[in-house]
Amino acid sequence: MRVRIDFHPMFEKSMLDRDKAVTTRLREKGLPGDVFEAFGKWFVIEYTEELLLERVANSYWADEGCASRKHFIQVWTKRTGHKFCEKQMVYLHRFRMLGDGVKFRGNDFWGGGMQTCLECGAA
Repeated sequence: MRVRIDFHPMFEKSMLDRDKAVTTRLREKGLPGDVFEAFGKWFVIEYTEELLLERVANSYWADEGCASRKHFIQVWTKRTGHKFCEKQMVYLHRFRMLGDGVKFRGNDFWGGGMQTCLECGAA
């Protein structure tokens, strides 16, 4: 299913360079297999996990496209408008960018006019 996940422009380069591979949100934004568009590219959610914000800050700050744990906390506070609370339950979404030939139509992926399997990439 196509879902909407908005990203701040500060993450464009890190997402397109595949440095940012997760996003943490207060609510679950999609499920594994769901797709979203950001910065002119398609991404697929590989998995979601509910966990403590402390764990994200300690273990996933680099995957979030941040320079350090401290940087992640600064970004979190600024972007969400919420105080950083280590015991806050959040949703981590791991995603990957899809290839350039893949286009989204309805609930299916199409590459070069042929249906493409999400699991193995076969047309």
